[in-house]
Amino acid sequence: MIDNQELTQNRQTLEFSSHWMNAAGTLGFAPPAQWPLPEPPAAFVTNPISYRPRKPAQGRTLKSFCGGFLLHTGLPSPGFREVIHKYAVRWARSSTPVWAHLLGDTPLHLERMARQLEEMEGVAAIEVSFSHLAGGAEILDGIRAVIGELPLVLAVPLDCIRESWLAQAFRLGLAAVSIAPPRGSIVSETGAVIHGRLYGPALLPQSRDCLLYTSDAADDLLCVDLGGRRIIKKKKTTQRHNYSVK
Repeated sequence: MIDNQELTQNRQTLEFSSHWMNAAGTLGFAPPAQWPLPEPPAAFVTNPISYRPRKPAQGRTLKSFCGGFLLHTGLPSPGFREVIHKYAVRWARSSTPVWAHLLGDTPLHLERMARQLEEMEGVAAIEVSFSHLAGGAEILDGIRAVIGELPLVLAVPLDCIRESWLAQAFRLGLAAVSIAPPRGSIVSETGAVIHGRLYGPALLPQSRDCLLYTSDAADDLLCVDLGGRRIIKKKKTTQRHNYSVK
């Protein structure tokens, strides 16, 4: 059990100057020289970083469907040590806060990466995601390993937002929840079934529903994130005010 005092000690806050930011895996490991939107981003989220190197998936592909597309890459990563070696200086020099996105591995590996990131300039938060095969207990252990000096954002796939373990994850001290793309599958022209992450406007109705559900579930959270749109929740003793940032 985690008491209220421990909650207060664990939770870190996030500052947002904009409601735009990229999703992990879309813009590389360091902020681009030119941001593709007129309004500057609130933060830059790195590609997923694994403790050990990860090779690209065999048969990686991008397939469109009505209302979006499926992306299958295998989430390649040169490994934590190599990412730090190549990009730490660029993070430190970046005018945009950097969120380092960590791929959930063992709690030991997550803890090692998180503690080193806490000592690095330019890193404003840690975002962590887990395999779609990970169970609730494994995810909670990973969160406990990462919680520390930097704000922690948990990336939760859209189709997992009602999992029973999420309420307990909130109580561990998350600064925010980011709704991540769900997994799905489509059939290729040759009849092969292709699995991957789903993106596109077809997911918008479900995404909005997830945002409302997450906001209600996260009574202790100050912020719930959905692709750059956030509900900022402020509590008073007798009345709670919800503010929508758009």
